[in-house]
Amino acid sequence: YIGLAGDFGTVKLGNQESLFKTEAAAFDAFGVSPVLAVSKLFVDSESWQNTIGYTSPNLSGLTLSAQHSAKENGKAVAAGQVNGGATAVAANYTVGALGLSAVYGDVRSVDASVVTEKNQAWLLGASYDFGVVKAFAQYGQNKAEDAAGADVSKDKFYQVGAVVPVTQAGSVHAAFGQVKASFPVGADEKERQFSLAYHHALSKRTSVYAGGTYAKWEKAAAEEKTTTLAVGVRHAF
Repeated sequence: YIGLAGDFGTVKLGNQESLFKTEAAAFDAFGVSPVLAVSKLFVDSESWQNTIGYTSPNLSGLTLSAQHSAKENGKAVAAGQVNGGATAVAANYTVGALGLSAVYGDVRSVDASVVTEKNQAWLLGASYDFGVVKAFAQYGQNKAEDAAGADVSKDKFYQVGAVVPVTQAGSVHAAFGQVKASFPVGADEKERQFSLAYHHALSKRTSVYAGGTYAKWEKAAAEEKTTTLAVGVRHAF
């Protein structure tokens, strides 16, 4: 993307991470980790294409953001399909050790593809740094409808997490979350995830980590369990 920043705030044009993804990562003990982050149960990781975004300057701790992904198809779509496009707005408030956020969006297609569902979602986040531990919490819902406006599914998500400094350079990260999907017809689905890892900073930009995640998916009598281990190096450019 390209952007312009000034006293008026920041404007970006092009492919961008969605406000849902950035807000979710800010209140997840594992940020945007594709393996360890618990918020990925609820938030899609794909970027929004052909997007214009705006973020206000810091207004005494309050920051406002808006984002719109333009639809890439014409108005005419086949029966049962929904025209593309997505819009989201967010608010962040930070004062001292407290952080709060809220994001709401109407999401259909964020690229050139035509979809059969439209989604209305919202996500709340909170964090507080107690010094000995920084705590995180999130709660969100997503309602999906078909082209005729009939309910397709409703997701309810929550997660709690913590970062505990154990040395000057090391910290333990932990998080647990769940998403439950309800349908007009058929059994509900439920997925839970627990992640635990140790992070150690080698410098201001480079760190190493080792951890793992345990996930369980359930639907009626069926279930699936997975355990994943992760070891890596992170460098911020």
